[in-house]
Amino acid sequence: MALAIDPLQPARLYVGTSDGVYRSRNAGASWVPVNTDLTNTVFNNLAINPQSPDNLYAGTDGGLFWITFQDTGQYYLTYTKNGAGHRTVTSNPPGIDCTGNCSAQFDANSQVNLHAEADNGSSFTGWTGACTDITPDCTITMDADKSVAARFELQTEHMVKVWNNPPWIYYSLRTAYIAADSGNEIWAMATEFVEDLNCDKGKAVILKGGYDSSFDTSTVFTTINGVLTVGKGSLILKEIIIY
Repeated sequence: MALAIDPLQPARLYVGTSDGVYRSRNAGASWVPVNTDLTNTVFNNLAINPQSPDNLYAGTDGGLFWITFQDTGQYYLTYTKNGAGHRTVTSNPPGIDCTGNCSAQFDANSQVNLHAEADNGSSFTGWTGACTDITPDCTITMDADKSVAARFELQTEHMVKVWNNPPWIYYSLRTAYIAADSGNEIWAMATEFVEDLNCDKGKAVILKGGYDSSFDTSTVFTTINGVLTVGKGSLILKEIIIY
């Protein structure tokens, strides 16, 4: 029946229902009732004081209530992934460990170290929110509920196309090999792939290099900087350099 979002900590939400006010400190992942000492629990309107977001005003059929929150003990850290790249973000102490969006509670006034790890074919481009750095590591002091976002972009020069039905795009040779069916052709862009390629699925595939972003053939080769192993099945290479 009503919704209020903390302007300073957008992961902190309040909803007014016909059964009271509920609060979330992790962007809606979980909710708890906050109806202590309220004489009316049918809420039609909610508003947050933008100068003091710990103060919530709740309008009911029986009057206006003012609720003040005193958060101690632990705070929520909410992580949001931005961009089309592939990635993992972890925290120390443990709590955040995800490839998408997630949240966790940490002790008040503790320091949480976040690390962003981009997958092959993607790149980390920076933090926003509680962190504003462009390096993969950032440190957050948990003196309130906080939100942070990391952006990961695809490195299109590392695209790999698997010619099955329909053709699919991948961002490493290994993931393309796993997705391919026996008899498929795998086309790789003309760049250097720094990875090991283990062909262990018993498939017969063709790996062709030297393509541009439109997957038209080019005059240069694709390079694999790593170990190529054919454990099961067969692999035919064309326009590929391995070192």
